Amino acid sequence: MKKHLFGSTILPLALVVSLCACGSTPGGSAPSEGTQSATSQAQTDSAASGGELSIGNDFYIESGAVLSDGSIYLVGKEGANGFCAYVSTDDGDSWSKEELPWADQDVVAITILPDGFMLGTQGQQVVYAPRGEDLKTADLSALGTVDGISAAYPISTDAFTVSGGKTETFVDKDGQEQETVHPLPFEDMVLRYDGSLVAQWGNGISTQEAGCYTSDGTKLYYLDYASNELCSLNAEGQIETYGALGNISGDSFCKSGIFYYVDDQGVAAYDTATNASTHILTDSLAPYLQADMRCTALLVSDHYVFAVTSDMNSDAQAVYRYEI
Repeated sequence: MKKHLFGSTILPLALVVSLCACGSTPGGSAPSEGTQSATSQAQTDSAASGGELSIGNDFYIESGAVLSDGSIYLVGKEGANGFCAYVSTDDGDSWSKEELPWADQDVVAITILPDGFMLGTQGQQVVYAPRGEDLKTADLSALGTVDGISAAYPISTDAFTVSGGKTETFVDKDGQEQETVHPLPFEDMVLRYDGSLVAQWGNGISTQEAGCYTSDGTKLYYLDYASNELCSLNAEGQIETYGALGNISGDSFCKSGIFYYVDDQGVAAYDTATNASTHILTDSLAPYLQADMRCTALLVSDHYVFAVTSDMNSDAQAVYRYEI
């Protein structure tokens, strides 16, 4: 199936990014003039029981967020065309298409923050774009001499974290040479977008030691696999550890300090203020909990859960909405 999904992302030269679109930040900026176009109505079956939504025409979702104004913002490719966004201001009842200035760019590992700010990668560069603006390239000179980037995640619109790596060549099953980038054994770095170094932390964010990365626009949350504890990294490079979570079996999402995640029962919410976890949605028959299916994108608004569900054996993708 397509590799660059919401959750775990496998990229050329092995930039491995686990993207989870998340939460709320102040000040969502409006798109530039002329970015809005016609509205398409979403076909919704019983929302309370998880109705499937129809968005665009062959629209394949790469990333998304719940914006600070409460609207649902999805970025992806529509058919053979380039990138575009679909926005809903009524919890998924209708969707407006938004053109993107970087529509024809080859960007992968996309993450959207709650003001529409986008971070992704282009080759071995980290690229970003405030909503409605052209791509900009982050300065990675602080990494020194490395072969490539093994992972990158946005913390906020001011800072991101990145890990350098070394290139290794292997031969695939068809006898073709391929390249992959593995993290170097040094600390990961928190950088400003102008390249200034803020802090060093961790031991390779693309390793198997942690995952489920998701930002609420102020902190980057992630799961420490060794302890199964939820942690956060702020824009100053400071780490905070919370309590242990249950088994996570899909994507995650964070909003206002609440970490939402998919487990084998449905969707749970972990409150970092109280260190308590509760289920906001219990549905063992949900499509994303079935064999060979996975929730590759999770978004939570005030009244609904949106689960992008992907067939792990094909390119098939569907969006379900659940009332909570």
